[in-house]
Amino acid sequence: MSQLTVAVSEDGLNEQLQAVQENVAVEIEGTFGEGGFEVAYELGVRLEEGTVELRPDRFDLDELDVVYDPVRFEVRFDIPELCTPSVCIPGFLGLGETCLPQICLFETDPDLSFVLDLGGIVESEVSALLAAHVEFFENPDRTPGMTDLDAYDDDVLDAWHVVIEPVTFDIDIVDLADTVGNALEKRLGDEIQSLIDAIPGASQVISAAAVFDFLRDTFDIFDDLQEAIHDEFETGASLGGTILFELAEQFARTKPITIPTPFPAAEDDPETAAEEGRDVVLVPVLLPLERPRVEVTDEELIVGLDVGVEQ
Repeated sequence: MSQLTVAVSEDGLNEQLQAVQENVAVEIEGTFGEGGFEVAYELGVRLEEGTVELRPDRFDLDELDVVYDPVRFEVRFDIPELCTPSVCIPGFLGLGETCLPQICLFETDPDLSFVLDLGGIVESEVSALLAAHVEFFENPDRTPGMTDLDAYDDDVLDAWHVVIEPVTFDIDIVDLADTVGNALEKRLGDEIQSLIDAIPGASQVISAAAVFDFLRDTFDIFDDLQEAIHDEFETGASLGGTILFELAEQFARTKPITIPTPFPAAEDDPETAAEEGRDVVLVPVLLPLERPRVEVTDEELIVGLDVGVEQ
């Protein structure tokens, strides 16, 4: 029996992968905090730099980067005013008393406000074993009474679709909550130190570490931050699960090869007929396609089908 063979190269599959990557995106935003502090956050994920590599009887998705961008936190603190006591030392030897001035922190509202931006810094990686199979697509626009020629004329032929699906996934997800928490802890410490340094003499009587501990214990910010990120990204429909689901969905929508059936093996049109001096447009030769099969080599993804002749 005659056969029809259609193939797509590794480069062609990588072009399809680019389209898949561009359509996978995860984005969330929100706020949390109470009693003196608030954090507004914007978190997202995109995919970059993956490649499809063909091997005999299999093909792989390698080194697909998961880039966390944006990872942006706007932190605002309204901190209770902290003042050192005004201490006076009685005078002696005829000298008057000496008083240490009172120093106050956190007199404004908000007292601390800064943006922590980690976009593009945090990354992980996905790899997958991929498989291809052929599915029959029955065109819903083809009505029951149509002949194959009618369907051809109305461009509603049925088709065989090659579908790519992930068989196994390997995803390396970073602990985003700990990563952000550590970065925020360092940034908050720097902001407190800058605030103290801006007040003459404050660094002599106020410890930045003590203020930091006070804020951490009073507002419980780091536990709340990690809990919020954990709830948004790492429980239920987890970030890793969401990425894998989106990838699988996009691969399912990607059809690297679509073959209409019956297949128009010989076509004609009025322009060609006129150029050849013919008054009649020839009826196309339509070949029914059956029994599809897929083969993967180290160069191509190949689909073979058995054909017959129908006009």
